[in-house]
Amino acid sequence: MIPDVPTINVDGALLRALLAGWIAGAAAAFATTAVVVAALARASAWRTRLTEVRASLPLLGIVIVNGAVLVFTIVGLVLGAIYHAGDQPGFSLGIAVAGATLLAVGWFVRGRLEWPLWMLAGIFIAAYGGLLPLLAG
Repeated sequence: MIPDVPTINVDGALLRALLAGWIAGAAAAFATTAVVVAALARASAWRTRLTEVRASLPLLGIVIVNGAVLVFTIVGLVLGAIYHAGDQPGFSLGIAVAGATLLAVGWFVRGRLEWPLWMLAGIFIAAYGGLLPLLAG
């Protein structure tokens, strides 16, 4: 005799928001990897360090993309859940404020804002403030 399996009713809007967050996180991870690898390729100090430890930039890129996909998709799932549960019209504004806060922290730590920091903040805002609400719509 097969026991009855309980069913779980899940809201379709919640699943759309979570999937949108996951997709936005994956897109942000790949774009972030491109920016980080380009910045490392332009920095002579990093090229010297990589040759000293006999590592290649493509190999480092593989490590970066794996870590970035893991972290950014988790962030995307959390933000997708927040988008579903919270104030949807104000969500993009909150993401823009968070991106500006990340830029301010980067400026405080580094003392200047270089192009990779601007690009990373733009990727964060575009992926989570633009793509996530567009897909969850």
